Amino acid sequence: MPKKLLAVLLSLAFAVSCLAACGRSQESSSSAASGQDDGLVTITYLLPDSGTPEYPRTLDRPNVAKMVEMIKEKFGVNIDFETYVSDPNTAALMAARFASDTLPDMVNYAFPQAQLIELYEQNQILAISDYWDENGPDIKRRMTVENPYLQAAHGDAEGNVLRVCSLLGNIQHRINVASIRHDWLQELNMEVPTTANEYYDAIKAFQDNDMNGSGLRDEVYTGWRAAFNRSISSGFGVKWMQTAGDSFFYDNNNKVYHTMLTPEAKDYFAFMGNMAAEGFLDKEFINQTGDMYNEKLYANRVAGEAGAWWDSVVYSNMMSNTYPDSHFIPLEPFIAPDGSQSIVKIQMTGYNGYMITRSCKNPDKAVQVLNWGYTLEGMQQDYYGEFGEGGDYYEKASYPGLDLAPQMMSYTEKGRQAADEEPALWAKMGWNGHFIPQYALGKADDIAMEFFLAFTPAICGRAAEIDFNMTKLNKIDFDIGIEGIGFAAPSPDQSSKIETYSDLILFMNEETDAFLTNEKDVTKNWDTFVEQCKRMGIDDYVEIQQARYDKYLNMLSN
Repeated sequence: MPKKLLAVLLSLAFAVSCLAACGRSQESSSSAASGQDDGLVTITYLLPDSGTPEYPRTLDRPNVAKMVEMIKEKFGVNIDFETYVSDPNTAALMAARFASDTLPDMVNYAFPQAQLIELYEQNQILAISDYWDENGPDIKRRMTVENPYLQAAHGDAEGNVLRVCSLLGNIQHRINVASIRHDWLQELNMEVPTTANEYYDAIKAFQDNDMNGSGLRDEVYTGWRAAFNRSISSGFGVKWMQTAGDSFFYDNNNKVYHTMLTPEAKDYFAFMGNMAAEGFLDKEFINQTGDMYNEKLYANRVAGEAGAWWDSVVYSNMMSNTYPDSHFIPLEPFIAPDGSQSIVKIQMTGYNGYMITRSCKNPDKAVQVLNWGYTLEGMQQDYYGEFGEGGDYYEKASYPGLDLAPQMMSYTEKGRQAADEEPALWAKMGWNGHFIPQYALGKADDIAMEFFLAFTPAICGRAAEIDFNMTKLNKIDFDIGIEGIGFAAPSPDQSSKIETYSDLILFMNEETDAFLTNEKDVTKNWDTFVEQCKRMGIDDYVEIQQARYDKYLNMLSN
């Protein structure tokens, strides 16, 4: 046998043995010691460990034991599980396991979509959608009706759904916005900005009046690379802009176009370039790290930020000890020059990846178990453990005047005390362990209560007020929010063609970064930029995206 081949086989064998041994114990299955229970089917299951070494995911965790017991009672299934520790070697270990003869019936691991499809084409995994009519109605409803983008994100180009994800989200997870220092606005008697130009005027006023007292014009608008394009560009009529490989949208005739090549995008780049030229924009946002951002934050230099809605309360709280009066406030999407106001809501793809493998002899039962996580009961049991009216650690959450989502729970007095005494209480109890997938969509009411109680207006100002968050988030979600574009998974031929446009994407990102930071004047270089994009094949790339979008729409209609 050639030495190279022998080395590969030995390494694969070692990887499989490491993965198989990393989590299984004699107590991992409730019937491991006594043999198969009468009337039960056994399903073997590989899932991530808790990530907390002192509390590994075993039957010693009360909620893990409870989940195994409930699955046995509800579905006649004995779960025989083992765990793996997520680290840089996990991808190689998982690939080795799928190539072995010791493949469990279910696996929770988030393969990239292209690899997921490859596994299906190799008959390594089964299509969940083949079994959901009778065994997974909640999965089917949520992935095809409530959130149809999940069908495309976790399936192939033909609409076969190949895994189940977890999805716990709300409108906060679907938007990026600009924020601003509300205390500085109040000190200067300025109104909260509603347009990009008003935002420019506010940052300028902060520098003109040396609001941080440094003696320098160093109060800046900063944040994170992708969030910049998502948070301000809508104020110029751009429907959706992220990085060059993701900046596609559709017009009123469902015709796909690249949003970085529109007149509205040119206006946005010109505005941002002017912000940079005047010193109001922090040019380091292109490659910003957490340490770089925190250095500016604690130096009291951040006048505003591009990021998540919750950033305002988080950063106000972080600064409260050093600058107790500093309050950020998240802003509505800016009103465009034509008077319109809109924001595209990011498609939520979920996380984790629950698959049924070729080894499973009872895929109907496996889908029933996974489907339980898409019910309110299953989601709450996995997330909270013991709960309910008069519950041990949790009880149903409520707050006067708020209509909270049904999955919302809050600590009992015992729960609060236990959490104070044990910082790793969740890992110790096995709560939120994603033993099964979880699905629940939150409401603005949930966010308003969380901000008010956890961050408090006393520390974070208006950004933690209930009425403020209720009003703004419901407006964004239901009045001015637009559903994001979706694409069917690319075919192998489309994937190959998309890879050939890597130089185009790199060019577009580099050029637009130069426009944003005023390294290049967009008004002088725009025509050259557009022409070069066309020479490099942007029109053909858009055609591929059009075909994927058409297939996605057809998938939804069916």
